[in-house]
Amino acid sequence: MKGKHWIILLVIGIVWFFYWDPSYWSNNGYNLSSDPGRPGELSLTNSNNIVLAEFVSKIGGNEDYIIVESKSKKKTEYWIIKQKEENKKKEGPFNLNEFENRKIELSINDLEFEKNFKK
Repeated sequence: MKGKHWIILLVIGIVWFFYWDPSYWSNNGYNLSSDPGRPGELSLTNSNNIVLAEFVSKIGGNEDYIIVESKSKKKTEYWIIKQKEENKKKEGPFNLNEFENRKIELSINDLEFEKNFKK
């Protein structure tokens, strides 16, 4: 009987390992979690699991907006996501200057990145 318990625990452990995905950051149904296809890379998804940004290095948000910095080997891009809109479209990619100007236009220039994932 003890052997069966170990097998059950092993199966549960394996299932948990492959299906449990810790969220590094979340806000109103948006989640930042590891990308299963690219270990060590973080992706932002909405409540429908649609990927909105990949290679996330910084993120921040409030009730209305999420701001994202994505950094790949070739470039750094910035995104703004308005959470309250029906279509929840993202704006970007922006370079840093365009991003800062768009934040001013949207009156969110005080919104800062909360988390930094790449040093």
